[in-house]
Amino acid sequence: MSIVDEIRQNPELGAKRLDSEYRAGLTTLARRFCDDAGDAEELVNRTFAEVVANIDRYAEQSAFFGWMSKILVHLHAKDTRRKSNEMLSSREDLSDVPDDSAPDEIFRSADHSILRDAISELPKEMRDTVVMRYFMDVPIARVAKLLAVPEGTVNSRLHNAKLALAAKLGAAAKKPGATALLAMLAL
Repeated sequence: MSIVDEIRQNPELGAKRLDSEYRAGLTTLARRFCDDAGDAEELVNRTFAEVVANIDRYAEQSAFFGWMSKILVHLHAKDTRRKSNEMLSSREDLSDVPDDSAPDEIFRSADHSILRDAISELPKEMRDTVVMRYFMDVPIARVAKLLAVPEGTVNSRLHNAKLALAAKLGAAAKKPGATALLAMLAL
């Protein structure tokens, strides 16, 4: 019986089999994103929970490990956005505290929200690609593998995202501080 069928018929037994067959591979992937082994372990556990909960969304024509990898990457990207938003909020609360560090000044400025909002308005495929490539520093070949698309598609999405962001940002791109943010994306 396939693991997908087993999860559908008996989620508890299927989850145990999922853990025994795929934990090592997903942990290796999670360690690429997480500096801490405990965070990687938690990410893998959450991925397994999502896989079991959403097993009916699995399309049989795609590779099962690839599908799980996408879930893991999505969860990590969501965590990264949440942590980034929390960090930016806490930095905004401390905006009156002097700091000579130029990168911190960029993130303390209001312009970071302009870029974040523009990225959040991108179509999901572009947004995920931009986040993985530019904010998670995942190489293009790895992004392609994780998203199960050709490298050319990744490059095309990045190019189109840059054009869309440049158009969305318009005059905001000319504000002081925004230049450094846009340089991150090489706009």
